[in-house]
Amino acid sequence: MTTFPPVPHLLLTTEDDAPSTAAGFRLDRLEMLNWGTFDRRVWTLRADGQNTLLTGDIGSGKSTIVDALTTLLLPAAGVSYNKAAGAPTRERDLRSYVQGHWRAERSDATGAPRTVGLRPGSTWTALLAVFRNEALDETVTLGQVFWLRSGEVGQPDRFHLVADRDLSIAGDLAEFGSDPAALRRRLSARVDVEVFGTFTEYGRVFRNRLGIGSEQAMDLFHQTVSMKAVGDLNGFVRDLLLEPGDSAGWVDRLLGHVDQLTRSHDAVVTGRRQLAQLAPVLADADRHAVLTEQIVTVDADLAALPAWADRLREKLLAAQATTQRAEVAAADRALSQGITDLDLARARELSLTMQRTGNGGERLRYIDEQLLELEVARRERRTRAGRFAALLEATGLDPVADGEAFVVRRTEIAEALARAVEGEAEVEEQLAEVEVALAGLRSRAAEIGHELTGLRGRTGVVPRSSQRLRDRLAAALPVDPAELPFAGELVRVSPVHAEWAAAAERVLRDFALTVLVPHQHYAAVTAWVEEQDLGAELGYLPLPAQLPTTSPMPAPQSLAATLEVRSSPLAGWVETQVALRAPHLRVDDVEEFRRTPVAVTRTGQVKDRTGRHSLDDRHPGGDPLHQVLGWDNAGKVRALTAAENALLPQLTELGAARDAVRAQRARTVARGRDLAQLSAHDNWKALDWQGAIRQIAELGRERDLLVAASGVLFGLDGAMDDLRRDIVGLATKQATLQQRRGAAAHALGETFRVLEGVRRRLGPDQLDDPADAVPAREAVDDGSAVARALRIDRALSAPQRLDRRGWIASTPPTDLDDVDERERTLRAALERERTTQTSVRAEVEARMVRAMAAFRAEHPDAAAGLDASRDAADAFRELHERLRTDELPRAGATFTANLEQDTARDVAGFLAELERRAAQVTERVALINGSLHDIDYHPGRYLALEARRSGAPEIEDFRADLRACTDDGTADPEERFARIARIVHRLRGRVGHAAEDRRWARTVTDVRTWFVFSAIERWRHDDAEHETHTDAGGKSGGQKEKLAYTVLAASLAYQFGIDPAATMARDFRFVVIDEAFGRGSDDSTRFALDLFGRLGLQLLVVTPLQKIHVIEPYVASLGYVDNQQGDDSRLQCLTVEDYRTRRALARSVTA
Repeated sequence: MTTFPPVPHLLLTTEDDAPSTAAGFRLDRLEMLNWGTFDRRVWTLRADGQNTLLTGDIGSGKSTIVDALTTLLLPAAGVSYNKAAGAPTRERDLRSYVQGHWRAERSDATGAPRTVGLRPGSTWTALLAVFRNEALDETVTLGQVFWLRSGEVGQPDRFHLVADRDLSIAGDLAEFGSDPAALRRRLSARVDVEVFGTFTEYGRVFRNRLGIGSEQAMDLFHQTVSMKAVGDLNGFVRDLLLEPGDSAGWVDRLLGHVDQLTRSHDAVVTGRRQLAQLAPVLADADRHAVLTEQIVTVDADLAALPAWADRLREKLLAAQATTQRAEVAAADRALSQGITDLDLARARELSLTMQRTGNGGERLRYIDEQLLELEVARRERRTRAGRFAALLEATGLDPVADGEAFVVRRTEIAEALARAVEGEAEVEEQLAEVEVALAGLRSRAAEIGHELTGLRGRTGVVPRSSQRLRDRLAAALPVDPAELPFAGELVRVSPVHAEWAAAAERVLRDFALTVLVPHQHYAAVTAWVEEQDLGAELGYLPLPAQLPTTSPMPAPQSLAATLEVRSSPLAGWVETQVALRAPHLRVDDVEEFRRTPVAVTRTGQVKDRTGRHSLDDRHPGGDPLHQVLGWDNAGKVRALTAAENALLPQLTELGAARDAVRAQRARTVARGRDLAQLSAHDNWKALDWQGAIRQIAELGRERDLLVAASGVLFGLDGAMDDLRRDIVGLATKQATLQQRRGAAAHALGETFRVLEGVRRRLGPDQLDDPADAVPAREAVDDGSAVARALRIDRALSAPQRLDRRGWIASTPPTDLDDVDERERTLRAALERERTTQTSVRAEVEARMVRAMAAFRAEHPDAAAGLDASRDAADAFRELHERLRTDELPRAGATFTANLEQDTARDVAGFLAELERRAAQVTERVALINGSLHDIDYHPGRYLALEARRSGAPEIEDFRADLRACTDDGTADPEERFARIARIVHRLRGRVGHAAEDRRWARTVTDVRTWFVFSAIERWRHDDAEHETHTDAGGKSGGQKEKLAYTVLAASLAYQFGIDPAATMARDFRFVVIDEAFGRGSDDSTRFALDLFGRLGLQLLVVTPLQKIHVIEPYVASLGYVDNQQGDDSRLQCLTVEDYRTRRALARSVTA
């Protein structure tokens, strides 16, 4: 039989002071098996529905019993074991109670402290609490069973039970073997027992059975266990007297709606951004079209320029022919009249000649004929001699005075002509060399220009022709060209080895221009190549199905070591290929090159494994035009641009050299021509006009002698002389007319020849001013310098535009040279304009393509199927129109609908809910004040709680923001969205401000924090204010305890819905007060006990022995706990009458 130590001396009280039986559910008993240091048997605390005192020495196990009750009534997360003693949160837990931890010792192995339990192996624990409502004759049993198996870590397994009858551990929770699951199955099979796996459902059921209205009531129950003072009245009222409300649900709904609203707003913002990004693309596309149209116009003008000039020539030549035809006709008329006059003169001459013959004038006639012939010969010789002398002077030869000098000069002419022929050949050779060099420079400039154009809009350095061929292949498959990379796009020469770039380019050129074909596309590529007429060489390599992830390390001195491979899935395979194709050791001189089996020099001379030596010198080393290695073409673009700029002075210099050689050739050809003409004069007599003069003089003297010998002849000769002078004059005039007429006829013929050529070039349809074959559209002035420079009415035909450009109306051309000059001037101007337009168009296209590429990169879904190219302008225009007319308006409508119909409505509902809860706070305080009114805080005075709006800026700002969010009449939707988003983002928690935003969210969404509370002490007779208590600060210990008990009693009455006058109530009347009365004054303790008694509450008072004399009059039973060795707590229960009997017996023994 277990014996207990004697009960300490207690003061006696009368039974009249003991509380009477009251209504409500009250604790009948608590049973514990294997709970803490209550070991091996069922220990029972009996209360029988009455106030009970639980006492014992410190460390005996009083708080262990209290923790058993809180474990049965509160969820594990809400239990703070040994809370009244101020123990740390983790000092005790469920596992420590199930295993019976009772001391700590140092581990022999590690030296670290470890706990020692009474039940270290497999064990189980049972707790039962029986509550009775005698007025309603109802019993409710709450129970929990815990178990741990040997070796298990963590918290124990458990199940919970609720029964509407009286259960006991010994009678209902025993004899289940070693498997607690069997006990659970057995209990679950009973109709009068409900078994639960979680506390949530268990708590809901037992609170319903016991008439507990809310979880907050149980929080208050837990608070009373260790309550000593109302340190913060606001916190006490907010946490224990008012319900928190479901703000989280409203916040979650708002977060969901705002997430959806944000997505719709993002769609609007994205649409606007896309429109803004597309605007410059379309503007550049429009300008590109304008420039293209301007170039087409200039091309049309250039194409029409020859015909336009020919029409001007045709008009000038036609007018000139008309004038020349009139001149020929006038000359013909003058010649006809001259012939008549000459015939008459010659008839008279014949008559005089006959008379003269009859008077001995035959010799004179012969002399006269000879004189006439010699005069003609003299004139011809004089002309030939003048021409001969001019040619001698032009060729730098000395003049000729006689036949001997003529012979010498002929020899000199022959020698000079031979030299001239040789010089002409040399000049022709020089001109050919300059022309070839100039053509080469122009060809290179064109190649560079084309390559620069091809490099825009892409990143690789592979030549444009290869790129186009690869793009044809990609389009045919169809795949993205990026899936068919050139090897050269994945390899580059390391910047630290730039001096070996030329060698690497030559060694790896074929590999760099090889298309790498993924395994899945190999069959399609081979079929396509077989069917195509490529017109160029295409090299490709099939990739293995399984690409290597590693590659061999190249030798440090190999050419492969100078190369870098771009990071990509193909990197391992490409590195392997580079190592295989560029194993050549780098050598610095020819001697080392000859000694090394596989080598390469800086210039690119290669010796391969077969011993073959080669140097591909078709292109200069380091020529950027033929660069094929690298994935970034910025360097190549810079090099090509520099090369293009360097070509300009060379082209200018060669052009000047060509012009100089051409001028030299013209001079050489002219000299040769002059010398050839000189060589044609092979007879001095044909040039000796002075000899003819001497012969004329001799015949003249003979004639004069004959005339002087005959007077008749003298008269006839005088008449003949006069007539002959007339005839000569007439003949001269006739010759002049004939010459003039011949010149006019020749000029007319030449005019007709040129005119016919012009008309043949024009053709029958071009003789009149035709319009353009395709009329130009009206000019568009986009405000650019090019548009201003080309501001010509493009509604005109090309000839009309050329008329304007050539100032035909104001200053018509005067001759063919004028037309030629205007044609040259217009051609030069049009070509300059075309060059300017083409350059500007290229810049516009490059900018447009870059903007397209940026748009595709930022908006891949919207730009799906769109290329970053000039040809995609219409597709981008369609996308812009679709965004402007459909997608953006639809997104805007969705955003507005989400804002107005969902988010703003929920914000309004949230605000209304918060205001409703704020009103409930006032109502709840009024109800609590009803309980406080019945309690005498001091004689003639009572306490009343007062709730005032705190007026905190962050709360008032929050309410104002919510109201502003619901105001749809004044705020812009964007502004409302921004305000809502700001609120919700703070409710969610901003990055970097999570802790601050959580505190803010708790403050503004929990309406309990909208109020500050104070307790006002008033006089009953007139409700006048006596004193205001805002918290317990500044009060004495007794005053603090009294305020705490008063507010706590009223709170319990409110939370448990207690009506002290009701006798048939279904409510919960059990309260545990641990340690509180042991630390307060005797007066405050009596005040609290009287107060709780008037409210009809059953108390389990836990206190040390020294307070028993104060508490004893208010209790009906007593539980005494002791633990002499620390590992075996014992509990003895007795009624207050038994206690008094024992106390009296103890006093008599000691007397």
